[in-house]
Amino acid sequence: TINNGEPLQLSNGNKENIMFLSLRDVNLQSLPANIFTDYPKLLSLFVSSCNLNRLASSDFKNAQKLKVFHIYGTELTSIANQVFSTCSELESLVIASSPITKIESNAFEGLKALEELILSELPLGNLHPSLFVSLTALLEIQIERCNLTSIGGDIFKSNLKLTKVDLNDNLIESIDD
Repeated sequence: TINNGEPLQLSNGNKENIMFLSLRDVNLQSLPANIFTDYPKLLSLFVSSCNLNRLASSDFKNAQKLKVFHIYGTELTSIANQVFSTCSELESLVIASSPITKIESNAFEGLKALEELILSELPLGNLHPSLFVSLTALLEIQIERCNLTSIGGDIFKSNLKLTKVDLNDNLIESIDD
């Protein structure tokens, strides 16, 4: 775990064996360049309480082995299309407590193994109707405290394995057909 608000400096130590990395309270505006090349066995990445203000698909170059990515308390305002497209083995994705107002329609494209998706405390307001179409392995989704006022009745139609949907603490007035 790297924390305490210090600028992030990853050493050249025994990087090839690191499987878990937590970056909390770091002075970081984007993911470290080549993080998945420098840490080839990295399976779990937790980023929280930092100034991270952008995620790009290039940040996830060589992230095919990543299984868990949790991101909390950042300055992100949107999630771009196909940003996670190289994360084909990602099983758990949590995006929470950030000022994200928009998630592009194909943001989750390529997440073939994703089983758990948590979107929490994001001022989204609405979701694109095809946002979850590519998440065919999805078992559990939580969309909590995201200011949703309605949700399309068929938004989860492609998620045939889905067993849990949690929409708590939203402003939902209707589930549209």
